Amino acid sequence: MPLLGKAIVAIWNDVKPDGHDNFLDWHLREHMPERLGIAGFLRGRRFRAETGASQYFTLYEAENVELLVGDEYLARLNNPTEWTLRTTSQFLNAQRGVCEVVWQDGCGEGAWLVTLRFNTSPEQSGSLRTHLLRTMPELPAMRGITGVSLCIADQQASAQQTTERGGRDVSVPDWIIMIEGTSRSAVTAAMEQLAAGGMEAAGAANIESGCFRVEFSLRH
Repeated sequence: MPLLGKAIVAIWNDVKPDGHDNFLDWHLREHMPERLGIAGFLRGRRFRAETGASQYFTLYEAENVELLVGDEYLARLNNPTEWTLRTTSQFLNAQRGVCEVVWQDGCGEGAWLVTLRFNTSPEQSGSLRTHLLRTMPELPAMRGITGVSLCIADQQASAQQTTERGGRDVSVPDWIIMIEGTSRSAVTAAMEQLAAGGMEAAGAANIESGCFRVEFSLRH
């Protein structure tokens, strides 16, 4: 399977122009090891954008959503280090979702990743889910695709105000599709096939896409 566990924390962000070196060092040396030190966090991966609106995408995979609102994780979020506060103050255009993994299939993780963020109306959510669960299973068989996942955000868990967030405006994505593969052309082709299959007609709105390449991965 492309994802470990049944839940994810998905984070997209930009960084102020003079903050990139600090962000990358902090993420590598402190932030990701700290998160993967929490029981139930299974893997963390950081990606850098090739195309799309966000410069970075960070993906944490966890055993379940309950863990992501549990005491140990919240204790970390409410007791950030000085380095964390200094670094996150340089974030721009952040989006963060605590999500359930609704469906996934594939043979493993890939070096390239496409993310699709979108929402839908309550009236169309059922038909959209049915449409995606009918069309997405075709994608893992495409050349170069290693995994495809559908995740839906827990809005209450995603919007929790913590000390680490520090009052910053952080958007919450509603629905997320991730397509992993061995090349940029492979994941782009799968994304295009999915879009051509009628996502928007089925109710997907405000679709934002990004294509990323993995920079760093760490397991618990």
